[in-house]
Parts: sequence; C-alpha cells; structure tokens
Amino acid sequence: SGVEAALRVWSSKGIWLLTRSDKAYPRLLKAHLREDAPPAIWGGGCIDIVRGGGFAVAGKATRDPSGEKQGLKHGELAACSDITVISAGKVGAEAAAMRSALKNRGLACQVPAKALDNYDSNPSWKKLLDSGRLAIVSPYPPETPDEDISEQDIERTAMALGDCALLVNADSEKDSAWLAAEELLGKYE
Repeated sequence: SGVEAALRVWSSKGIWLLTRSDKAYPRLLKAHLREDAPPAIWGGGCIDIVRGGGFAVAGKATRDPSGEKQGLKHGELAACSDITVISAGKVGAEAAAMRSALKNRGLACQVPAKALDNYDSNPSWKKLLDSGRLAIVSPYPPETPDEDISEQDIERTAMALGDCALLVNADSEKDSAWLAAEELLGKYE
C-alpha cells in the first residue's frame, strides 16, 4: 500500500513516525495541546529525546547579541543539569541554546521549520542525529514543501514538547514564538 511504501522510504532516510495512538508518542504534546496535538509526528534521531520533556527556548529570529548570549547561557545550564534543550532552531537565542547544549555534551531536540527530507543528506546533521544527542521532530510529513510549514505550528510544537519554556526577545504579536506562547497559555485559562 501507499502508507507502507512511504514508511519504507522514510525509514531508509532514518525518519520515524509516531501517531497519537502509539505508546511512544510524547505525553507532553497530548497534555499541552490536548485535542490540537498533531495526529502524527515524524522525526529523526533518538525518540527518547523527543519523549523526555525539557527546556524549550523560543524567540525572534534575529542575530541580537543579547538574545544569543541568553541562549548560550541557558543551553549550557540545561546541559549541565541534564535537561534537554528544545527549540525550532531559529537564528538567535534558539540556535544558540541548541549549539551550547550540544557543545556542553547535552541533549537537544529541534522542531525545524524545514522539511525533514532536507536533513538526511547533510553529513554533519546525520552525525549529530546518529550520536544520540540530537533529535529532530515535525508535525509535518517529511516531504512537505518548506513554504507550507507554519512557523507558529513549529514554535507551538517545540514549546509543547517542553516542561517549561523561555521566550527571548519575542516582543511582537506578529512573532511566531509570541503567538505560539499566547496560544499555549490560553489553553490553561
């Protein structure tokens, strides 16, 4: 069938699939997003990283030195405390936090705003994914065109995978991290 063929292709690229009915589906996605939790998620790397919760870092995609400094500091603290850093990996605090966690022998989980198909051909990503220290996950099928991926969905998924979140330099209602944080907080009102 078509599903089995797709699963074989994804598996050959190191991509796994979890549905809401799978025991390995992240409990925090269900708890934080409730009925809005994605029916399926795709990923690469160690599934346990995705399932284990952690510290989500979200922020504006900007090369702001202050935001990057915050990301580096919090990524190092998370790594030293054996807490996974989770983010979309956008330029700025998000990417800095992930880099710092990995540099300090910690764990990181990225929810990228790009198709997962983009990662299987990059040797440095493959090395990190194979190391067991990095996982990538997406609520979008691996072959989804980048322009069809919603940044707000990505930020919401990244924050929902965490036990807690830090919002850095997201000071505008037009920022995807800000909107995702407001949406998640609204679920608790």
